[in-house]
Amino acid sequence: MANELFPDPGLGGRHGRLPLFLTIFGSAGLFFGQPNTLAHLPFLTLLFPFCLYLLALEAASDGKAFMRGFWLGMGGNCAGLYWLIYPMHDVAQLPFPAAIVCVALLSVYLACFTGLTALGMRRLHHLLSPEEPIDCTAFRPLSSWRLLLSPLTGGFIYGGFEFLLGTLFTGFPWLSLSSAFAFWPAWVQVAAFTGSYGLSALYAAGACFLAAAVRVQFPERKTHAAVSHIFSGRRRFLAAGLCFCAGMPLLGLFRLNAPLPEAIGSPLTVLMVQGNINQNQKWEPQFQEHSLNRYIRLSETQIRNNATSNPIGLVIWPETAMPFYYQIQHDYAARLKDFALRNKVNLAFGTLGLEHGQGGANSLRNRFYLLSYSGKTIGYYDKRHLVPFGEYIPLTFIFSFLQDLLQGIDFSAGTQSSPLYLSVPLQTRPHLTSVSENTPKNSTARAPAANSSPSEPALSLGVLICYEAIFPYLAQEQTEKGASILINVSNDAWFRQSSAPWQHLSLATMRAIEQARPLVRSTNTGISAVIDARGRIIAHDAALFTENTLVATVSPTNEHTLYHRLYPAPEAFLTLLALFSLIAHKLRGHKHTKETR
Repeated sequence: MANELFPDPGLGGRHGRLPLFLTIFGSAGLFFGQPNTLAHLPFLTLLFPFCLYLLALEAASDGKAFMRGFWLGMGGNCAGLYWLIYPMHDVAQLPFPAAIVCVALLSVYLACFTGLTALGMRRLHHLLSPEEPIDCTAFRPLSSWRLLLSPLTGGFIYGGFEFLLGTLFTGFPWLSLSSAFAFWPAWVQVAAFTGSYGLSALYAAGACFLAAAVRVQFPERKTHAAVSHIFSGRRRFLAAGLCFCAGMPLLGLFRLNAPLPEAIGSPLTVLMVQGNINQNQKWEPQFQEHSLNRYIRLSETQIRNNATSNPIGLVIWPETAMPFYYQIQHDYAARLKDFALRNKVNLAFGTLGLEHGQGGANSLRNRFYLLSYSGKTIGYYDKRHLVPFGEYIPLTFIFSFLQDLLQGIDFSAGTQSSPLYLSVPLQTRPHLTSVSENTPKNSTARAPAANSSPSEPALSLGVLICYEAIFPYLAQEQTEKGASILINVSNDAWFRQSSAPWQHLSLATMRAIEQARPLVRSTNTGISAVIDARGRIIAHDAALFTENTLVATVSPTNEHTLYHRLYPAPEAFLTLLALFSLIAHKLRGHKHTKETR
């Protein structure tokens, strides 16, 4: 049976099962290239667009190109998102086979975007290049640029569909190509100019150039001149591929060696508390007191033992760390205010919020409060981009069997995106040894109010709750409104000891680079971390499912990156090219009509 991938003499003619091998290699590359618990080798993620480009261009028809891209997407997403099985089984109480089916159905949806990427690559290639496979004997000084355009646009099409995947139907840009390199800071600095989707496009273009070099075929008549032309053509593709793949980290090194943005005021020392509260217990009423006591104990122990040169100015407890209603459960609220007052620290914490609507109806919010060191409530932020099936069930008439995933809590999205502002007193506060033991529980002593004592300019905190850290537009909005520090609070207890927390951290890291803002990440079960304005992780707690605290100092900044100023132009360009690629075959038909006249 004739080989469908490479129907012409050469590499494909010797490997009849190459489409299957490319699908396996590409899927494995996506898994091992993304953060995982086995072996994280970021450069392997380039195998995914590399194999996709080969599968697309050597397909016999548009339909086969789509299906080959689809199966590659299925394999890669099932491997990379395997951890979604755990909440389906542990929380939704689905049997493992049913949980696997749910993850497979999600992968079907995601794989459609990979299929469309392959379709767009093939169609635009045939518009830009000759109908026959690439033959480097055709390279001429004035015409070779046409052949170079195909892999270049192939990478940009990849970036465009990655953006569409992260935007349409609430979006799910989890296995982003660029985020695979997030823990190698030099490799992702270009995101400050292009954004994460633009950087994905550049890396994908490099992979497509390398794939084009592999695709070059030897002619039937292997004359010395023909072979010389072929090696010359391959060198061009290889050189272009290496420029994209190796040029990104070289540019990144220059940016890493440049000074950090000038700080606004004094650095802020932050304490992040990892309470490690069991996900299946936290919402039980009898565990409310237990959760509050644990967070207070861990925080006050660290405040007493703070070994840094600066006193702690902000304590952060993660998403829904306080599993009660701060607004109406006044006993618990009083204890939180008393904690901030006694320890003279600003306190930020996740909890439940109620929003009163028309007609007396209340909506439940995933809320993040900020209290001043005087015990006053400064403000709050409500999560705006909710997790489908984790915080609400879309299309409940179809997916009602997943209702247990909500654990009886159905959130509504917030509507405001303004940063939270806190003031840090100018005077150095002494370490408070045994504050909690020496201060009566009902003490009425008051620290100076935030607006009545000398204080530095208010710091603006741009909050991203959990899942929101994977979306560039939310960090963009917070920075545009003045955020000088990004705060990401999360609860990844759903996913056991899996790749999910590491993947989540890599995505959050990209937001720090895109916006040139330090990012502080506080989680319930890990991974808590502090990331500087260049995306370098300066402190983290790698132990999952442990009680822990993390102290680090960050410098607030107001620098705006080129990406921030250009936004959303990079995404718009990639999207237009991706959509244009789907109709490129129509232009090809017009081209043939003109040529035959």
